[in-house]
Amino acid sequence: MGPRLALALATLFALGCATIRAERATEREGLLVESGFRKLAATTDAQQADLARLPSRRIAAVPGAVRRYVWADAEGCGCLYLGEQPEYDFFIRKLARELIDNDYLVTSTPGPQVSPLEEEQYERIATQAFVDPHEASIDWNHWPAVE
Repeated sequence: MGPRLALALATLFALGCATIRAERATEREGLLVESGFRKLAATTDAQQADLARLPSRRIAAVPGAVRRYVWADAEGCGCLYLGEQPEYDFFIRKLARELIDNDYLVTSTPGPQVSPLEEEQYERIATQAFVDPHEASIDWNHWPAVE
């Protein structure tokens, strides 16, 4: 294989990986909206700076009088998804169900039934994969749509 072909294949592979990541992010963001998270566009420099400080495309808990959960996407939509405990819980349950369905798809088992213990295990896996373990800090004064 010549150097040009190797470079072309490496470039195609990198583009393919970037496309898959973007598609997965879009899927996750759809699930966030389905779970009740609100999408807030970062239209000011201060809001964009907030996004840059948050974990990218992972849920982060924001402590306060009301515990909030945020998903920042500075690279894609340039927005913040905001939810509270019910939205967060729904999102994690949906992700766990997706993981269960994917696991059982491999075994061709229709309509997988799992025990409550197995469901909890899948929820822990979803949490490890999509939730940042550190609490986040955000200046809500930059986000007038947040009460």
